[in-house]
Amino acid sequence: MILTFTKRNKFYRIYEIINSGFYNYNEPLDEYILKTKSGIEKEKYYLGFLPLYILVLSAAVVSIGPIIDRFTGNTYEDIKSIKSFNVELPVKAWYPYDTSEGILYYVSLIGQVSVSGLVGGIIGSVDLVYINCIQELILQLRILIHSINNLEKRARNRFKQIYSKAYDIKDYYHDERYQRCYFYCLKQNIIHHQIIKKYYDEFQSYLSMIIFPAFSTATIVIALSMHEMAQESKNIGSGLVSTMLVLAEVLNTLLLCMYGEKVNTLSHDLRDTIYNTKWYNSMRNPYIKNLLPIMQEFTKKTLIISDRFAKANLETFSTVMNSAYSYFNLLSASNST
Repeated sequence: MILTFTKRNKFYRIYEIINSGFYNYNEPLDEYILKTKSGIEKEKYYLGFLPLYILVLSAAVVSIGPIIDRFTGNTYEDIKSIKSFNVELPVKAWYPYDTSEGILYYVSLIGQVSVSGLVGGIIGSVDLVYINCIQELILQLRILIHSINNLEKRARNRFKQIYSKAYDIKDYYHDERYQRCYFYCLKQNIIHHQIIKKYYDEFQSYLSMIIFPAFSTATIVIALSMHEMAQESKNIGSGLVSTMLVLAEVLNTLLLCMYGEKVNTLSHDLRDTIYNTKWYNSMRNPYIKNLLPIMQEFTKKTLIISDRFAKANLETFSTVMNSAYSYFNLLSASNST
């Protein structure tokens, strides 16, 4: 929410690029692009329930554990005598008024569940915005790679559209008219790449700031929850809540890292695709020679979703899991001494 207000101009530019469709090649969409767009739309549909899922999970984590413990008879009788400290509420806390019974108990209960659900909904919404923005980046990278792979085909189609009477040309690369078509199609890809690069830069300066807080929080929550699960406690509800927290944090971290890994992989694929083009066959075209320095920009920088402290990829996911386990072992060792 703070980022939305402090960097709203970047947020606006991100969605301005998305709404513009990035770049229009003015070419018929082939089966691959249609299938890719359909796959992304399906992912967006299912991930659209992410805020609701985290909202319900947050409310459940707060409320289910104490309810189960109460029904199983595992309560905190030893601290009930503390004035204004209610251990019957999901979040055991001090209140300036008596919440042990009556309407104030239910008001406090509803308040705690509502706040936990609100916090979960906000976290889920931020995750959804982050993932949707990465999905758009993934879609455009796939379209760009596919377009470059079909560069010669696109150039020949344009050649046939403009010079319809020249179908008998056998050596396209020695034809100046074909060279102009090839240059035009290559320039389209360069413009598309520049728009993607601009979008990536805006995304990095706006949404990548959530990466390190998300991963560091996940490390701590997973370690503490595993520590709670390892305790020989009769509180079944607390153990269930800890299990839910571990699963939620692991899945959330995996989701963020998985999409970051996809961007990294596609960025490498784009570089390989550029190297595999037959641009050298068009070196007779002076326009192509002028574009070569610009084409090098495709290969200079790998797009990595990251902030100053962490990268969103599967290697980081492994690091988070290892760190959480190390922290868990440290807690267990400190308790045993």
